[in-house]
Amino acid sequence: MKISRITSTIANYKNKIWALIWILVSITVLTSATLNKVNDENRAVFSDQSAHLMASMSIWHDLDLRYSLRDLERFNSLLPEAHGPRGMFLKRNEDGELFYAKPFLYAALAAPFYGIFGTSGFIILNFMAIIIIATLTFNATKKIYGPGNSHILAMAFIFLSPFIAWVPIIHPDIIIALLLFTGGYLLLAGNKTNAVILGAFVLGLAVYEKPTFAVIVPFLLLAASQLNWKARLSLLASMLIGWSLPTLVNVMQDGNILAYQGLRFYVENAPFPLEDGWIESTKGSTNHVFNLPQLITALLGNLMLLPQKIFDSLIGRQTGILLYFPIAAFFLMTSMFIRTKATIFVLSGLFAYLVLNWLSFPTNGFGGAGSYGPRYLMQALPLTALALITCVKNPLSPRIPKSNIISAIAILFIIVSVIFQNKVLPPSEELVRDPAIYLRSNPAKIFPLEQSLLPSIPMYVSWFSEKSADSKTRLYRTKNFNNGIIHIKDKPTTSEVVLYQLSEDSPVPDLAITASSTVHAALRTNGRIIWQGDINPNKTAIVSLSQDIFKTKYFDMLSFNFVRWAAINLEIIPLSSDSNQELADISFLKNDRKNLVEYSKVISVNDFSESGITKLFGWSKNEPWGVWSDGQYADIFFRLPGIPVGGIDVNVGVQPYIPSDHPTQTAEVYVNDKLIDKWIFDHASDSKRVIHIDSKYLPDPDVVLAFRMLNPASPSILGHSSDNRLLGIGLRDIEITPNDFDN
Repeated sequence: MKISRITSTIANYKNKIWALIWILVSITVLTSATLNKVNDENRAVFSDQSAHLMASMSIWHDLDLRYSLRDLERFNSLLPEAHGPRGMFLKRNEDGELFYAKPFLYAALAAPFYGIFGTSGFIILNFMAIIIIATLTFNATKKIYGPGNSHILAMAFIFLSPFIAWVPIIHPDIIIALLLFTGGYLLLAGNKTNAVILGAFVLGLAVYEKPTFAVIVPFLLLAASQLNWKARLSLLASMLIGWSLPTLVNVMQDGNILAYQGLRFYVENAPFPLEDGWIESTKGSTNHVFNLPQLITALLGNLMLLPQKIFDSLIGRQTGILLYFPIAAFFLMTSMFIRTKATIFVLSGLFAYLVLNWLSFPTNGFGGAGSYGPRYLMQALPLTALALITCVKNPLSPRIPKSNIISAIAILFIIVSVIFQNKVLPPSEELVRDPAIYLRSNPAKIFPLEQSLLPSIPMYVSWFSEKSADSKTRLYRTKNFNNGIIHIKDKPTTSEVVLYQLSEDSPVPDLAITASSTVHAALRTNGRIIWQGDINPNKTAIVSLSQDIFKTKYFDMLSFNFVRWAAINLEIIPLSSDSNQELADISFLKNDRKNLVEYSKVISVNDFSESGITKLFGWSKNEPWGVWSDGQYADIFFRLPGIPVGGIDVNVGVQPYIPSDHPTQTAEVYVNDKLIDKWIFDHASDSKRVIHIDSKYLPDPDVVLAFRMLNPASPSILGHSSDNRLLGIGLRDIEITPNDFDN
């Protein structure tokens, strides 16, 4: 009796400590999220947040979901720097009335929070939702992992994952996950009939807010093995009511069952709907998504993509569960190891939901461009915790791991969460606004980019993708590129590009391969060599590709078209003695390389491409005055109209980077890989330099003019600014003058 009392006292003491820890952590995180919020006066919401914000405002102020000029005025008054609700979805009925074209449950829940707390109310609502998710996670896992482990795992599940990253965002993803989790939990763990029926009702609401959850529900009903057939009928009725009540609102608006159907359109720029000059849309933007024959075509026709999608969902850089949700991966591993028949049903529901997204939208089945992590997976991720509820009774595994083994593995996954997801704290809108910050940094960049998703992955850097002249093909630089350039080492270097076409009958553009030294290059795709040859600075390799590099095409419901892509490996083998500072690139063959440079004309940097001059390696972005070199090497290419007998003079408008604490700058000048001059700059140097190029250095009209900076400097290292470029010389303009022609 005494021992049981002591045990009970210790347990109560531990519970109080954990409650205190949860309160302190929650207050800290919520406070930091609120303090990091951008002031409304300076805020510009992105993606489709405008639709959810304006719907909430309309419910609070007008008790309706109808869009009006009054709503627009409220929005502009609240967020003046947003310059209107860009990214808003609306729909129009036969009477010309406009309604917000998103499921409205999130807006309805958020409306009172907005009314009381302003836009901070969305943060409070989202945070309350993840705390409930954490509570359900603890309850779902404590019988498997024990209370202590479950507390820590539940914290890591929400505070070290995209869940917390999405708290500052005016978006329903967390609420969608909560509806699924609450409904599923009551269904699978509820001991009373009323609780189970309520769970079914909440699942109906979840299906309304996220229609693709309809594929999950049958599996959850199968997993609820404790119910007889009469109880299942009651569940179906309750679920139907939960789905029907909000659906009736859609029907009353424009006669359509779903918010995504009907004359639905996207608002991106001014003039905004009902303003002067606004042109009404006459066609629904998403009706094609509900074309059943085409959906079946996509699901069946894209089955070959399934193994790659499974691989990507595990370790992909944009969608990998291991990178974004390590704790959920641990839940998944545990439930698959212990498993019951009900566990298999729950996990099958998750898999069916993911497959529907993967195969229907092969180019964008994770949540859309501008998404931090796999948003659609996050919405259904509670299923990994729900699966653990079903593991308690009648496990199929012959043995359950010992508690110390489970604890050790749990600690490992928590450490992984800290390493992979530490950037989500403190919560900030910036991480979701610009997920490229995460995608381009460690540890994310060690994970492979998903080839099928390249058009939608938000890398947001100009060098990552390149569009062909006819805009029908894109080239993506996916492996072993440093700021878009291949750095040649003293041993073979292999980089990867992916050619992507959004139409199955597009021609394949020619590729151009360039290098700053003599190298041997080879292109491989599907395990075979498709081109190889030697390249040097004044010899660009032009490669023509055939259609057979694309082995398979896939039907994409989003673009309503067939898409195809092909990965191409570029192997560079150095042939010169010292290649550690040499560079190479692969790109589409540009028309400006075919153009002839004009003689006796001062050509500014910003007019290079129109005047027959191409920047190759080592240049930063153009600025109004010109362009800086960035690194130890930079070069340009131009093609002469002919070979002058006396060679050419190149007049270069140049400015060196020579701040007071870095007073000199030295650059070697090369023409077609031959050293012909050396420039030394100080504060007394002239800003114009003349390069005389003898005809012996001009074996053909193609000229590569290169600069090797011997002592470039970084403003950030010198303490002048945050600019971390390695600056050498700035190029303003060029004038090329011939010295007699050889006709």
